[in-house]
Amino acid sequence: MTHTDPKVYEHISQKTNDPILERKTCRVSWTQFPLFQSDKDFYEKISPVIAWKRYLIPSPTLCPEERQRRRMSFRNERKLYRRKCDATWETIISIYAPNSSSTVYWYTFRLWDDRNPSSYGKDFDFNTPWFFSQFAWLTQQVPSKSLVSEYNENCDYTSICWYCKDCYMTTASEYSQQCMYWYLLQTCEDVIDSSCIFNSKVCYQCIDCNNCYHCFWSKELQDCNYCYGCEQLQNCSHCIDCSWLSQKQYCINNKQVTKQEFEDHLSQYSPKWYTTFEQLITPALNVHWSENAFWWSIWSSKNIHLSFEVEKSQDISYSQVIVDCDTLMDCSNCYVTWSKSYEVMSSLHTYNNLFCWFVYNCSDCFYSLNCSDSKHLFWCANITNGEYCIFNKQYTKDEYKKLVPRIIEHMQASWERWEFFDSSLSPFWYNETVAHEYFPLERTEALAKWYKRQDENYDPHIPSEIQTLSWDDIPVDTTKVSDDILKKILICETSWRPYRIIRQELDFYRKYGLALPRKHPDVRHQERFERRPGRKLFLRKCDVTDEILLSVYPEWSSAKVYGDEAYQQHMLG
Repeated sequence: MTHTDPKVYEHISQKTNDPILERKTCRVSWTQFPLFQSDKDFYEKISPVIAWKRYLIPSPTLCPEERQRRRMSFRNERKLYRRKCDATWETIISIYAPNSSSTVYWYTFRLWDDRNPSSYGKDFDFNTPWFFSQFAWLTQQVPSKSLVSEYNENCDYTSICWYCKDCYMTTASEYSQQCMYWYLLQTCEDVIDSSCIFNSKVCYQCIDCNNCYHCFWSKELQDCNYCYGCEQLQNCSHCIDCSWLSQKQYCINNKQVTKQEFEDHLSQYSPKWYTTFEQLITPALNVHWSENAFWWSIWSSKNIHLSFEVEKSQDISYSQVIVDCDTLMDCSNCYVTWSKSYEVMSSLHTYNNLFCWFVYNCSDCFYSLNCSDSKHLFWCANITNGEYCIFNKQYTKDEYKKLVPRIIEHMQASWERWEFFDSSLSPFWYNETVAHEYFPLERTEALAKWYKRQDENYDPHIPSEIQTLSWDDIPVDTTKVSDDILKKILICETSWRPYRIIRQELDFYRKYGLALPRKHPDVRHQERFERRPGRKLFLRKCDVTDEILLSVYPEWSSAKVYGDEAYQQHMLG
Protein backbone atom coordinates (compact mmCIF):
# COMPACT_ATOMS: atom_id res chain seq x y z
CA MET A 1 0.00 0.00 0.00
CA THR A 2 1.33 3.43 -0.92
CA HIS A 3 0.80 6.33 1.46
CA THR A 4 0.13 10.01 0.97
CA ASP A 5 3.09 12.15 -0.04
CA PRO A 6 4.01 14.66 2.73
CA LYS A 7 3.91 17.39 0.06
CA VAL A 8 0.16 16.79 -0.27
CA TYR A 9 -0.29 17.57 3.42
CA GLU A 10 1.85 20.71 3.05
CA HIS A 11 -0.37 21.86 0.17
CA ILE A 12 -3.52 21.23 2.23
CA SER A 13 -2.08 23.14 5.16
CA GLN A 14 -1.40 26.17 2.98
CA LYS A 15 -4.73 26.08 1.17
CA THR A 16 -6.80 25.72 4.35
CA ASN A 17 -4.63 27.91 6.57
CA ASP A 18 -4.38 24.98 8.98
CA PRO A 19 -0.81 24.77 10.35
CA ILE A 20 0.99 21.48 10.83
CA LEU A 21 1.99 21.28 14.49
CA GLU A 22 3.91 18.03 14.36
CA ARG A 23 5.09 15.43 11.86
CA LYS A 24 4.65 11.95 13.27
CA THR A 25 5.89 8.54 12.12
CA CYS A 26 3.34 5.76 11.73
CA ARG A 27 4.21 2.79 13.95
CA VAL A 28 3.07 0.34 11.25
CA SER A 29 4.04 1.82 7.88
CA TRP A 30 6.90 4.03 9.16
CA THR A 31 5.67 6.84 6.91
CA GLN A 32 5.30 10.43 8.04
CA PHE A 33 1.91 12.01 8.63
CA PRO A 34 0.94 15.40 10.05
CA LEU A 35 -0.86 16.59 13.13
CA PHE A 36 -2.81 19.65 12.00
CA GLN A 37 -3.99 22.37 14.35
CA SER A 38 -7.58 21.37 13.51
CA ASP A 39 -6.78 17.77 14.51
CA LYS A 40 -5.47 18.85 17.92
CA ASP A 41 -8.54 21.04 18.45
CA PHE A 42 -10.84 18.13 17.63
CA TYR A 43 -9.10 15.72 20.03
CA GLU A 44 -9.51 18.26 22.82
CA LYS A 45 -13.14 18.84 21.88
CA ILE A 46 -14.12 15.15 21.98
CA SER A 47 -12.11 14.21 25.09
CA PRO A 48 -14.73 12.85 27.49
CA VAL A 49 -15.50 14.36 30.86
CA ILE A 50 -16.33 11.66 33.42
CA ALA A 51 -16.94 12.45 37.09
CA TRP A 52 -15.88 16.06 36.47
CA LYS A 53 -12.51 15.05 35.04
CA ARG A 54 -11.49 15.37 31.38
CA TYR A 55 -9.56 12.49 29.86
CA LEU A 56 -7.61 13.79 26.89
CA ILE A 57 -7.63 11.81 23.65
CA PRO A 58 -4.01 11.57 22.44
CA SER A 59 -3.01 12.07 18.83
CA PRO A 60 -2.95 8.80 16.84
CA THR A 61 0.05 6.55 16.37
CA LEU A 62 -1.08 5.38 12.92
CA CYS A 63 -1.18 7.33 9.68
CA PRO A 64 -4.63 8.00 8.11
CA GLU A 65 -4.33 5.03 5.71
CA GLU A 66 -3.50 2.56 8.46
CA ARG A 67 -6.28 3.93 10.68
CA GLN A 68 -8.70 3.42 7.81
CA ARG A 69 -7.39 -0.10 7.17
CA ARG A 70 -7.77 -1.00 10.85
CA ARG A 71 -11.43 0.07 10.91
CA MET A 72 -12.16 -1.69 7.62
CA SER A 73 -10.74 -4.95 8.97
CA PHE A 74 -13.86 -5.10 11.16
CA ARG A 75 -16.33 -4.89 8.28
CA ASN A 76 -17.39 -7.87 6.17
CA GLU A 77 -19.70 -6.53 3.49
CA ARG A 78 -19.87 -9.21 0.82
CA LYS A 79 -19.05 -12.64 2.22
CA LEU A 80 -22.16 -14.62 3.16
CA TYR A 81 -21.96 -18.15 4.49
CA ARG A 82 -24.32 -21.03 5.13
CA ARG A 83 -23.79 -22.22 8.71
CA LYS A 84 -25.62 -23.47 11.80
CA CYS A 85 -27.31 -21.16 14.28
CA ASP A 86 -25.67 -21.74 17.67
CA ALA A 87 -29.06 -21.48 19.40
CA THR A 88 -31.40 -23.57 17.23
CA TRP A 89 -28.88 -25.53 15.10
CA GLU A 90 -30.91 -24.64 12.04
CA THR A 91 -29.08 -23.71 8.83
CA ILE A 92 -28.82 -19.93 8.46
CA ILE A 93 -27.15 -17.28 6.32
CA SER A 94 -24.44 -15.34 8.12
CA ILE A 95 -21.54 -12.94 7.67
CA TYR A 96 -19.63 -15.17 10.11
CA ALA A 97 -17.99 -18.21 8.52
CA PRO A 98 -18.68 -21.70 9.88
CA ASN A 99 -15.13 -21.83 11.26
CA SER A 100 -15.48 -18.48 13.04
CA SER A 101 -14.87 -18.49 16.80
CA SER A 102 -17.90 -16.21 17.33
CA THR A 103 -21.16 -17.48 18.81
CA VAL A 104 -23.78 -16.70 16.15
CA TYR A 105 -27.58 -16.60 16.32
CA TRP A 106 -30.00 -16.09 13.42
CA TYR A 107 -30.58 -12.33 13.32
CA THR A 108 -34.34 -12.56 13.95
CA PHE A 109 -33.91 -14.94 16.89
CA ARG A 110 -34.73 -12.87 19.99
CA LEU A 111 -34.48 -15.39 22.82
CA TRP A 112 -30.75 -14.91 23.12
CA ASP A 113 -30.23 -18.29 24.77
CA ASP A 114 -32.96 -17.35 27.29
CA ARG A 115 -30.63 -14.69 28.65
CA ASN A 116 -30.07 -10.99 28.11
CA PRO A 117 -26.59 -10.08 26.79
CA SER A 118 -25.94 -8.34 30.11
CA SER A 119 -26.11 -11.73 31.82
CA TYR A 120 -22.75 -12.50 30.18
CA GLY A 121 -21.23 -9.56 32.04
CA LYS A 122 -18.06 -9.87 34.06
CA ASP A 123 -15.98 -7.73 36.35
CA PHE A 124 -12.98 -5.90 35.02
CA ASP A 125 -9.79 -7.63 36.16
CA PHE A 126 -7.20 -5.03 37.10
CA ASN A 127 -4.57 -7.76 37.39
CA THR A 128 -4.80 -8.77 33.72
CA PRO A 129 -1.85 -7.16 31.92
CA TRP A 130 -3.61 -6.64 28.58
CA PHE A 131 -7.11 -5.22 28.86
CA PHE A 132 -8.04 -5.97 25.24
CA SER A 133 -7.65 -9.71 25.88
CA GLN A 134 -10.49 -9.57 28.42
CA PHE A 135 -12.73 -7.98 25.83
CA ALA A 136 -11.76 -10.58 23.21
CA TRP A 137 -13.08 -13.30 25.53
CA LEU A 138 -16.36 -11.41 26.03
CA THR A 139 -16.99 -10.87 22.31
CA GLN A 140 -16.69 -14.61 21.68
CA GLN A 141 -19.11 -15.52 24.48
CA VAL A 142 -21.94 -13.09 23.80
CA PRO A 143 -24.00 -14.25 20.77
CA SER A 144 -23.75 -12.11 17.65
CA LYS A 145 -26.55 -11.69 15.13
CA SER A 146 -25.90 -13.58 11.92
CA LEU A 147 -26.56 -10.47 9.80
CA VAL A 148 -26.24 -6.78 10.53
CA SER A 149 -29.73 -6.03 9.33
CA GLU A 150 -32.50 -4.02 10.95
CA TYR A 151 -35.99 -2.77 10.06
CA ASN A 152 -36.03 -4.63 6.71
CA GLU A 153 -38.70 -6.69 4.97
CA ASN A 154 -37.91 -9.76 2.88
CA CYS A 155 -34.17 -9.07 2.84
CA ASP A 156 -32.67 -12.29 4.24
CA TYR A 157 -29.67 -12.17 1.89
CA THR A 158 -28.58 -8.63 2.73
CA SER A 159 -26.30 -7.24 5.38
CA ILE A 160 -25.56 -3.80 6.78
CA CYS A 161 -28.91 -2.55 5.46
CA TRP A 162 -31.74 -0.69 7.12
CA TYR A 163 -35.33 0.11 6.15
CA CYS A 164 -35.12 -1.89 2.92
CA LYS A 165 -37.71 -4.10 1.25
CA ASP A 166 -37.47 -6.98 -1.24
CA CYS A 167 -33.70 -6.63 -1.70
CA TYR A 168 -31.25 -9.43 -2.47
CA MET A 169 -27.46 -9.72 -2.14
CA THR A 170 -27.02 -6.08 -1.17
CA THR A 171 -24.95 -4.22 1.37
CA ALA A 172 -24.48 -0.79 2.97
CA SER A 173 -27.84 0.71 2.03
CA GLU A 174 -30.95 2.39 3.41
CA TYR A 175 -34.54 3.11 2.41
CA SER A 176 -34.38 1.09 -0.81
CA GLN A 177 -36.55 -1.57 -2.37
CA GLN A 178 -36.45 -4.17 -5.12
CA CYS A 179 -32.68 -3.81 -5.56
CA MET A 180 -30.08 -6.51 -6.14
CA TYR A 181 -26.31 -6.90 -6.27
CA TRP A 182 -25.34 -3.43 -5.20
CA TYR A 183 -23.19 -1.55 -2.74
CA LEU A 184 -24.05 1.77 -1.06
CA LEU A 185 -27.51 2.78 -2.21
CA GLN A 186 -29.63 5.39 -0.51
CA THR A 187 -33.35 5.79 -1.25
CA CYS A 188 -33.39 3.78 -4.46
CA GLU A 189 -35.78 1.45 -6.27
CA ASP A 190 -35.20 -1.17 -8.98
CA VAL A 191 -31.43 -0.76 -9.06
CA ILE A 192 -29.28 -3.74 -10.05
CA ASP A 193 -25.52 -4.30 -10.25
CA SER A 194 -24.61 -0.76 -9.23
CA SER A 195 -22.43 1.05 -6.70
CA CYS A 196 -22.81 4.37 -4.88
CA ILE A 197 -26.27 5.36 -6.16
CA PHE A 198 -28.48 7.94 -4.44
CA ASN A 199 -32.16 8.87 -4.89
CA SER A 200 -32.52 6.92 -8.15
CA LYS A 201 -34.83 4.43 -9.85
CA VAL A 202 -34.41 1.80 -12.58
CA CYS A 203 -30.63 1.79 -12.94
CA TYR A 204 -28.41 -1.04 -14.13
CA GLN A 205 -24.61 -1.27 -14.10
CA CYS A 206 -24.18 2.30 -12.84
CA ILE A 207 -21.57 3.95 -10.61
CA ASP A 208 -21.68 7.23 -8.65
CA CYS A 209 -25.08 8.50 -9.82
CA ASN A 210 -27.46 10.84 -8.01
CA ASN A 211 -31.12 11.56 -8.71
CA CYS A 212 -31.29 9.51 -11.91
CA TYR A 213 -34.00 7.50 -13.62
CA HIS A 214 -33.69 4.71 -16.19
CA CYS A 215 -29.94 4.90 -16.70
CA PHE A 216 -27.86 1.89 -17.76
CA TRP A 217 -24.08 1.22 -18.01
CA SER A 218 -23.24 4.76 -16.85
CA LYS A 219 -20.95 6.54 -14.43
CA GLU A 220 -21.03 9.87 -12.55
CA LEU A 221 -24.44 11.15 -13.61
CA GLN A 222 -26.38 13.89 -11.85
CA ASP A 223 -30.10 14.55 -12.50
CA CYS A 224 -30.21 12.41 -15.65
CA ASN A 225 -32.88 10.27 -17.34
CA TYR A 226 -32.73 7.63 -20.07
CA CYS A 227 -28.95 7.67 -20.48
CA TYR A 228 -27.00 4.67 -21.75
CA GLY A 229 -23.24 4.12 -21.70
CA CYS A 230 -22.64 7.69 -20.50
CA GLU A 231 -20.15 9.33 -18.19
CA GLN A 232 -20.05 12.64 -16.32
CA LEU A 233 -23.37 14.15 -17.39
CA GLN A 234 -25.38 16.79 -15.56
CA ASN A 235 -29.10 17.37 -16.06
CA CYS A 236 -29.24 15.39 -19.32
CA SER A 237 -31.78 13.02 -20.82
CA HIS A 238 -31.95 10.56 -23.73
CA CYS A 239 -28.21 10.26 -24.36
CA ILE A 240 -26.17 7.33 -25.69
CA ASP A 241 -22.37 7.00 -25.36
CA CYS A 242 -22.00 10.62 -24.26
CA SER A 243 -19.50 12.21 -21.93
CA TRP A 244 -19.01 15.57 -20.18
CA LEU A 245 -22.33 17.15 -21.21
CA SER A 246 -24.65 19.45 -19.30
CA GLN A 247 -28.33 20.21 -19.96
CA LYS A 248 -28.51 18.20 -23.18
CA GLN A 249 -31.03 15.77 -24.59
CA TYR A 250 -31.21 13.41 -27.56
CA CYS A 251 -27.48 13.07 -28.13
CA ILE A 252 -25.37 10.19 -29.46
CA ASN A 253 -21.58 10.36 -29.06
CA ASN A 254 -22.01 13.99 -27.94
CA LYS A 255 -23.80 14.92 -31.19
CA GLN A 256 -27.34 16.25 -31.34
CA VAL A 257 -29.84 13.88 -33.03
CA THR A 258 -33.59 13.75 -33.56
CA LYS A 259 -35.87 11.76 -31.31
CA GLN A 260 -36.40 9.20 -34.08
CA GLU A 261 -32.66 8.80 -34.66
CA PHE A 262 -32.18 8.26 -30.95
CA GLU A 263 -34.88 5.58 -30.77
CA ASP A 264 -33.58 3.82 -33.89
CA HIS A 265 -30.04 3.74 -32.47
CA LEU A 266 -31.26 2.56 -29.06
CA SER A 267 -33.17 -0.37 -30.59
CA GLN A 268 -29.85 -1.65 -32.01
CA TYR A 269 -27.67 -0.54 -29.08
CA SER A 270 -24.98 -2.91 -27.84
CA PRO A 271 -23.49 -1.51 -24.63
CA LYS A 272 -19.74 -1.26 -24.22
CA TRP A 273 -18.07 0.34 -21.24
CA TYR A 274 -15.20 1.46 -23.42
CA THR A 275 -14.31 4.76 -21.74
CA THR A 276 -10.83 4.45 -20.26
CA PHE A 277 -8.58 6.70 -18.23
CA GLU A 278 -6.79 7.55 -21.47
CA GLN A 279 -9.99 9.21 -22.69
CA LEU A 280 -11.13 10.59 -19.36
CA ILE A 281 -11.61 14.30 -18.73
CA THR A 282 -12.38 14.81 -15.08
CA PRO A 283 -12.62 17.45 -12.35
CA ALA A 284 -9.74 17.33 -9.92
CA LEU A 285 -11.84 16.48 -6.86
CA ASN A 286 -15.46 15.76 -7.89
CA VAL A 287 -17.06 18.08 -5.32
CA HIS A 288 -20.66 19.23 -5.80
CA TRP A 289 -22.51 22.10 -4.05
CA SER A 290 -20.07 22.02 -1.16
CA GLU A 291 -17.97 24.56 0.71
CA ASN A 292 -14.39 24.10 1.90
CA ALA A 293 -14.36 20.44 0.85
CA PHE A 294 -11.76 18.28 -0.83
CA TRP A 295 -11.24 14.71 -1.93
CA TRP A 296 -13.74 12.69 -3.97
CA SER A 297 -17.54 12.36 -4.33
CA ILE A 298 -18.61 15.07 -1.91
CA TRP A 299 -22.18 16.37 -2.20
CA SER A 300 -24.00 19.23 -0.44
CA SER A 301 -21.52 19.40 2.43
CA LYS A 302 -19.31 21.85 4.31
CA ASN A 303 -15.84 21.65 5.87
CA ILE A 304 -14.92 18.19 4.56
CA HIS A 305 -11.21 17.41 4.75
CA LEU A 306 -9.43 14.28 3.55
CA SER A 307 -12.74 12.42 3.29
CA PHE A 308 -14.30 10.27 0.59
CA GLU A 309 -17.97 9.78 -0.42
CA VAL A 310 -19.69 12.34 1.78
CA GLU A 311 -23.24 13.65 1.40
CA LYS A 312 -25.20 16.27 3.37
CA SER A 313 -22.60 16.52 6.16
CA GLN A 314 -20.31 19.04 7.81
CA ASP A 315 -17.09 19.17 9.80
CA ILE A 316 -15.78 15.76 8.72
CA SER A 317 -12.12 14.67 8.57
CA TYR A 318 -10.28 11.46 7.61
CA SER A 319 -13.57 9.66 6.98
CA GLN A 320 -15.24 7.57 4.28
CA VAL A 321 -18.88 6.92 3.29
CA ILE A 322 -20.57 9.54 5.45
CA VAL A 323 -24.22 10.60 4.99
CA ASP A 324 -26.08 13.28 6.96
CA CYS A 325 -23.46 13.56 9.73
CA ASP A 326 -21.91 16.32 11.81
CA THR A 327 -18.50 16.61 13.56
CA LEU A 328 -16.77 13.31 12.88
CA MET A 329 -13.16 12.29 12.54
CA ASP A 330 -11.72 8.93 11.48
CA CYS A 331 -15.11 7.37 10.90
CA SER A 332 -16.31 4.99 8.19
CA ASN A 333 -19.78 4.09 6.92
CA CYS A 334 -21.71 6.36 9.25
CA TYR A 335 -25.26 7.58 8.61
CA VAL A 336 -27.17 10.21 10.56
CA THR A 337 -24.44 10.46 13.19
CA TRP A 338 -24.16 13.68 15.16
CA SER A 339 -21.55 15.53 17.13
CA LYS A 340 -18.18 14.45 18.40
CA SER A 341 -17.78 10.90 17.16
CA TYR A 342 -14.28 9.51 16.66
CA GLU A 343 -12.90 6.22 15.33
CA VAL A 344 -16.32 4.69 14.65
CA MET A 345 -16.94 1.99 12.05
CA SER A 346 -20.59 1.66 10.93
CA SER A 347 -23.20 3.66 12.80
CA LEU A 348 -26.77 4.84 12.35
CA HIS A 349 -28.63 7.47 14.40
CA THR A 350 -25.86 7.88 16.96
CA TYR A 351 -24.37 10.69 19.04
CA ASN A 352 -21.05 11.20 20.79
CA ASN A 353 -19.42 7.76 20.47
CA LEU A 354 -15.73 6.85 20.59
CA PHE A 355 -14.00 3.70 19.29
CA CYS A 356 -17.16 1.80 18.38
CA TRP A 357 -18.18 -0.71 15.73
CA PHE A 358 -21.75 -1.32 14.45
CA VAL A 359 -23.72 0.91 16.81
CA TYR A 360 -27.32 2.02 16.19
CA ASN A 361 -29.41 4.53 18.10
CA CYS A 362 -26.62 4.84 20.66
CA SER A 363 -25.00 7.73 22.50
CA ASP A 364 -22.04 8.21 24.83
CA CYS A 365 -20.65 4.73 24.16
CA PHE A 366 -16.96 3.86 24.33
CA TYR A 367 -15.28 0.74 22.95
CA SER A 368 -18.53 -1.05 22.17
CA LEU A 369 -19.64 -3.18 19.26
CA ASN A 370 -22.90 -4.49 17.84
CA CYS A 371 -24.96 -2.42 20.27
CA SER A 372 -28.31 -0.73 19.68
CA ASP A 373 -30.75 1.59 21.48
CA SER A 374 -28.27 2.13 24.31
CA LYS A 375 -26.26 4.81 26.05
CA HIS A 376 -23.38 5.07 28.50
CA LEU A 377 -21.68 1.79 27.59
CA PHE A 378 -18.00 1.00 28.17
CA TRP A 379 -16.43 -2.08 26.59
CA CYS A 380 -19.73 -3.80 25.76
CA ALA A 381 -20.79 -6.26 23.06
CA ASN A 382 -24.21 -6.98 21.53
CA ILE A 383 -26.16 -4.95 24.09
CA THR A 384 -29.71 -3.76 23.27
CA ASN A 385 -31.57 -1.21 25.41
CA GLY A 386 -28.67 -0.98 27.82
CA GLU A 387 -27.44 1.85 30.02
CA TYR A 388 -24.49 2.20 32.39
CA CYS A 389 -22.89 -1.15 31.49
CA ILE A 390 -19.22 -2.12 31.64
CA PHE A 391 -18.11 -5.44 30.16
CA ASN A 392 -21.84 -6.13 29.71
CA LYS A 393 -22.35 -5.95 33.46
CA GLN A 394 -25.06 -3.62 34.77
CA TYR A 395 -24.08 -0.80 37.14
CA THR A 396 -25.85 2.14 38.68
CA LYS A 397 -25.08 5.60 37.31
CA ASP A 398 -22.86 6.42 40.31
CA GLU A 399 -21.03 3.08 40.12
CA TYR A 400 -20.43 3.59 36.40
CA LYS A 401 -18.97 7.06 36.90
CA LYS A 402 -16.61 5.75 39.57
CA LEU A 403 -15.41 2.63 37.76
CA VAL A 404 -14.88 4.03 34.24
CA PRO A 405 -12.21 6.55 35.34
CA ARG A 406 -10.36 3.76 37.22
CA ILE A 407 -10.32 1.60 34.07
CA ILE A 408 -9.18 4.50 31.89
CA GLU A 409 -6.33 5.29 34.25
CA HIS A 410 -5.37 1.62 34.38
CA MET A 411 -5.30 1.52 30.56
CA GLN A 412 -3.12 4.61 30.47
CA ALA A 413 -0.73 3.15 33.05
CA SER A 414 -0.40 -0.08 31.02
CA TRP A 415 0.20 1.90 27.79
CA GLU A 416 -3.15 0.92 26.28
CA ARG A 417 -4.05 4.13 24.52
CA TRP A 418 -7.32 5.64 23.41
CA GLU A 419 -7.30 4.01 19.96
CA PHE A 420 -9.61 1.79 17.92
CA PHE A 421 -9.68 -1.98 18.46
CA ASP A 422 -6.63 -3.84 17.23
CA SER A 423 -7.34 -5.87 14.07
CA SER A 424 -6.62 -9.07 15.99
CA LEU A 425 -9.97 -8.56 17.77
CA SER A 426 -11.95 -8.56 14.52
CA PRO A 427 -14.32 -11.53 14.16
CA PHE A 428 -13.49 -11.58 10.44
CA TRP A 429 -10.47 -12.68 8.47
CA TYR A 430 -8.64 -9.93 6.64
CA ASN A 431 -9.47 -11.25 3.16
CA GLU A 432 -13.19 -11.25 4.06
CA THR A 433 -13.24 -7.56 4.82
CA VAL A 434 -13.40 -4.20 3.06
CA ALA A 435 -9.78 -3.67 4.11
CA HIS A 436 -8.74 -6.30 1.57
CA GLU A 437 -10.65 -4.48 -1.18
CA TYR A 438 -8.88 -1.17 -0.68
CA PHE A 439 -5.58 -2.45 0.71
CA PRO A 440 -5.14 -5.95 -0.79
CA LEU A 441 -2.51 -8.24 0.64
CA GLU A 442 -1.20 -11.57 -0.59
CA ARG A 443 -1.40 -14.40 1.92
CA THR A 444 2.25 -14.17 2.96
CA GLU A 445 2.01 -10.38 3.31
CA ALA A 446 -1.11 -10.62 5.47
CA LEU A 447 0.39 -13.23 7.77
CA ALA A 448 3.61 -11.24 8.06
CA LYS A 449 1.56 -8.28 9.31
CA TRP A 450 -0.28 -10.58 11.79
CA TYR A 451 -3.61 -10.37 9.97
CA LYS A 452 -5.87 -13.42 10.07
CA ARG A 453 -6.58 -15.19 6.76
CA GLN A 454 -9.62 -17.19 5.63
CA ASP A 455 -8.19 -20.07 3.61
CA GLU A 456 -11.22 -22.38 3.69
CA ASN A 457 -13.20 -22.63 0.43
CA TYR A 458 -16.92 -22.35 1.09
CA ASP A 459 -18.14 -22.23 -2.50
CA PRO A 460 -21.37 -24.27 -2.74
CA HIS A 461 -21.35 -27.92 -3.75
CA ILE A 462 -23.46 -28.42 -6.86
CA PRO A 463 -25.55 -31.64 -6.77
CA SER A 464 -25.13 -33.82 -9.83
CA GLU A 465 -28.85 -33.60 -10.68
CA ILE A 466 -28.74 -29.81 -11.11
CA GLN A 467 -27.88 -28.62 -14.61
CA THR A 468 -25.05 -26.12 -15.03
CA LEU A 469 -24.52 -23.67 -17.88
CA SER A 470 -21.07 -22.49 -18.88
CA TRP A 471 -20.79 -18.85 -19.92
CA ASP A 472 -20.96 -19.63 -23.66
CA ASP A 473 -24.22 -21.55 -23.15
CA ILE A 474 -25.98 -18.71 -21.30
CA PRO A 475 -28.74 -17.31 -23.55
CA VAL A 476 -28.37 -13.69 -24.68
CA ASP A 477 -31.98 -12.89 -25.59
CA THR A 478 -33.98 -12.98 -22.34
CA THR A 479 -37.29 -12.94 -24.25
CA LYS A 480 -36.39 -16.48 -25.34
CA VAL A 481 -35.30 -17.65 -21.90
CA SER A 482 -37.75 -19.93 -20.11
CA ASP A 483 -38.34 -19.98 -16.38
CA ASP A 484 -36.24 -23.16 -16.24
CA ILE A 485 -33.18 -20.91 -16.05
CA LEU A 486 -34.14 -20.30 -12.40
CA LYS A 487 -33.40 -23.96 -11.63
CA LYS A 488 -29.96 -23.97 -13.25
CA ILE A 489 -26.52 -23.01 -12.04
CA LEU A 490 -24.51 -20.59 -14.19
CA ILE A 491 -20.70 -20.67 -14.31
CA CYS A 492 -18.78 -17.37 -14.40
CA GLU A 493 -16.76 -16.82 -17.56
CA THR A 494 -13.74 -15.42 -15.69
CA SER A 495 -13.68 -16.94 -12.20
CA TRP A 496 -15.54 -20.21 -12.95
CA ARG A 497 -17.49 -19.71 -9.74
CA PRO A 498 -21.16 -20.80 -9.71
CA TYR A 499 -24.05 -18.36 -9.38
CA ARG A 500 -27.76 -18.30 -10.09
CA ILE A 501 -30.58 -16.11 -11.35
CA ILE A 502 -33.60 -15.39 -9.13
CA ARG A 503 -37.14 -14.60 -10.25
CA GLN A 504 -37.03 -10.88 -9.41
CA GLU A 505 -33.78 -10.53 -11.33
CA LEU A 506 -35.07 -12.38 -14.42
CA ASP A 507 -38.20 -10.21 -14.49
CA PHE A 508 -36.00 -7.09 -14.53
CA TYR A 509 -33.87 -8.36 -17.42
CA ARG A 510 -36.96 -9.31 -19.41
CA LYS A 511 -38.73 -6.02 -18.78
CA TYR A 512 -35.79 -3.90 -19.99
CA GLY A 513 -34.45 -6.24 -22.67
CA LEU A 514 -31.17 -6.98 -20.90
CA ALA A 515 -28.96 -10.01 -21.42
CA LEU A 516 -28.31 -12.41 -18.56
CA PRO A 517 -25.01 -11.69 -16.79
CA ARG A 518 -22.14 -14.03 -17.62
CA LYS A 519 -20.06 -13.20 -14.56
CA HIS A 520 -20.36 -13.97 -10.87
CA PRO A 521 -21.77 -11.08 -8.76
CA ASP A 522 -18.43 -10.71 -6.97
CA VAL A 523 -16.63 -10.32 -10.29
CA ARG A 524 -19.15 -7.71 -11.45
CA HIS A 525 -18.66 -5.83 -8.18
CA GLN A 526 -14.88 -5.92 -8.56
CA GLU A 527 -15.09 -4.57 -12.11
CA ARG A 528 -17.20 -1.63 -10.90
CA PHE A 529 -14.79 -1.12 -8.01
CA GLU A 530 -11.85 -0.85 -10.41
CA ARG A 531 -13.65 1.79 -12.47
CA ARG A 532 -13.62 4.17 -9.51
CA PRO A 533 -10.58 6.21 -8.46
CA GLY A 534 -8.50 5.06 -5.50
CA ARG A 535 -8.64 6.65 -2.07
CA LYS A 536 -5.39 8.55 -2.37
CA LEU A 537 -4.60 12.19 -3.09
CA PHE A 538 -1.84 13.46 -5.38
CA LEU A 539 -0.46 16.83 -6.40
CA ARG A 540 -0.61 17.51 -10.12
CA LYS A 541 -1.16 20.33 -12.61
CA CYS A 542 -4.42 21.35 -14.23
CA ASP A 543 -4.19 20.31 -17.88
CA VAL A 544 -5.57 23.70 -18.94
CA THR A 545 -4.08 26.32 -16.60
CA ASP A 546 -1.04 24.52 -15.07
CA GLU A 547 -2.43 25.38 -11.63
CA ILE A 548 -1.24 22.96 -8.90
CA LEU A 549 -4.21 20.82 -7.86
CA LEU A 550 -5.14 18.06 -5.46
CA SER A 551 -6.47 15.09 -7.42
CA VAL A 552 -7.14 11.37 -7.15
CA TYR A 553 -5.38 11.04 -10.51
CA PRO A 554 -1.56 11.28 -10.31
CA GLU A 555 0.55 13.31 -12.73
CA TRP A 556 1.58 10.16 -14.61
CA SER A 557 -2.07 9.20 -15.22
CA SER A 558 -3.21 9.84 -18.77
CA ALA A 559 -6.51 11.24 -17.50
CA LYS A 560 -7.01 14.94 -18.30
CA VAL A 561 -7.60 16.72 -15.00
CA TYR A 562 -9.20 20.18 -14.90
CA GLY A 563 -9.52 22.66 -12.06
CA ASP A 564 -13.03 23.73 -11.02
CA GLU A 565 -13.27 26.76 -13.28
CA ALA A 566 -11.74 25.04 -16.32
CA TYR A 567 -13.99 22.01 -15.84
CA GLN A 568 -17.17 24.09 -15.60
CA GLN A 569 -16.22 25.96 -18.77
CA HIS A 570 -15.64 22.64 -20.49
CA MET A 571 -19.02 21.27 -19.33
CA LEU A 572 -20.84 24.38 -20.54
CA GLY A 573 -19.16 24.14 -23.93
